[in-house]
Amino acid sequence: MIQDINLTKVINELGISNETTVIVYGKKIMAATRAAWTFMYAGLEDVRLLNGGIDAWNALGFSTEEHPSNIQQDSKGTFKLLQPKSNYLSTRKDVEKNLQNQDSIVVDVRSWNEYSGKNTGYVYMKEMGRIPNAVWGYAGSDPYHMEDFEKKNGVLKNLEEIGKLWKESGIISEKKIIFYCGTGWRASEAFFIAHLLGWQNISLFDGGWMEWSQLD
Repeated sequence: MIQDINLTKVINELGISNETTVIVYGKKIMAATRAAWTFMYAGLEDVRLLNGGIDAWNALGFSTEEHPSNIQQDSKGTFKLLQPKSNYLSTRKDVEKNLQNQDSIVVDVRSWNEYSGKNTGYVYMKEMGRIPNAVWGYAGSDPYHMEDFEKKNGVLKNLEEIGKLWKESGIISEKKIIFYCGTGWRASEAFFIAHLLGWQNISLFDGGWMEWSQLD
C-alpha cells in the first residue's frame, strides 16, 4: 500500500528504528495521541505519551530549544514496516460489519451535542447525527476540548476514573471497541487511554463522522 510506503519513509526520516522508544508530546494531548496511534499502527512496540505535553514540561522548569534538532539514525538500524497493526485501524466496512455484533461496540467520543445531533461541531461539516447504534464514550464540550478525559492543565485524569465512566456506559475491555470522532483526533486520545488501561481489542475508525456522513 502506498500509505505504508509513505509511513515507512516518514518514520525513517525521524531516525526511528523498529526498536526505538518513542515519546510523543504536543500542545494538546489529542495531537500527541494522533501521532502515537500512527506509530503504534506502524508496529512500533514502545510508544509513550508525555502527559500534559509541552506546558507540563515548561511548568516543571525543564529546558527547551528553538532551533531544529539534528536527527540521528537509531544505532539499531532503520525502520522496516514488518507487519502493521491492522487491527488498530477500522474502515467504514469494518464498522458496518460490527454494528450488529454483540461482541463489538462502536464508541462515539465527540461532544454530547455532536452525538445527539444538535450540531456537527465543525464549520466544514453539514450532516448532523451519529453512526447507528454507536455508544457515547464521553469527550468534551467541542472538537477542541476533552474535559471528560483531561484536567484543566491538560494532564490526563485518573485512568481508572475514565474506565469507570466507560463501564457505566457498557464500554468494557471484554468487547471489541471501535473509537471514532469527527476526524480521528479525539478518538486517538480515547484509543491511547484504552491502551494505557491494558485493553487489547481496540481500534480506531480513522475516517470518523466526516467519512461516514459523506458516503452513501
